Amino acid sequence: MLVSKLPKIMEHYGLNNPDVLHSMIKQDLSESSLNRDQLIKLYYGHTKRLSRETLLDCCRLFGIKRVSQLIDLDTAPEAPDEFLEMQPDSVFLMGHLPEILKQQGRSQYRLEMDTRMHANTISSWVNDFDSMNRFELSSIEKICRSLNLPTIDRLLTLKVVPTRGRRKAKTIWSRFHPEEKRPNSLMQTNALKTA
Repeated sequence: MLVSKLPKIMEHYGLNNPDVLHSMIKQDLSESSLNRDQLIKLYYGHTKRLSRETLLDCCRLFGIKRVSQLIDLDTAPEAPDEFLEMQPDSVFLMGHLPEILKQQGRSQYRLEMDTRMHANTISSWVNDFDSMNRFELSSIEKICRSLNLPTIDRLLTLKVVPTRGRRKAKTIWSRFHPEEKRPNSLMQTNALKTA
């Protein structure tokens, strides 16, 4: 199953409550569009879908470099978290299903049969990924399982355009804990209800 890593990310920044984070966003991080409902659902794993905007906003807000730092398969190998030093100018979400299918010699039809997903959904992933604004988490899980991908990072990656010049980050840590050492403790993950 897919799990939410938001609790772990927040622990990295010394936060343990989505309501506290939402209050900080409202007061001091107005450039973030994350709302309370999105944060709570993602934190506790009570969401069945994730919008592209939410995913990219989390990347910008928390300074994460990989999709797997936010959500991943519960069986994925543990990888060290990486955080951006500065707020990026732009962040893009890249989908890699077409090249994975080509590498594995699989067809869209075979993937459709294996995952029991609708043909239009598979077609969107392959031919129209940049226009997809919302992702069903169950679809991500089915694709990863069917193609034996060890981590969601094989399917989805973030392309980060670095900040030009010396503009300081607008991430949570740089604003609220500029001198403290970042904690490195592992935090629980919350299973996402994809069914």
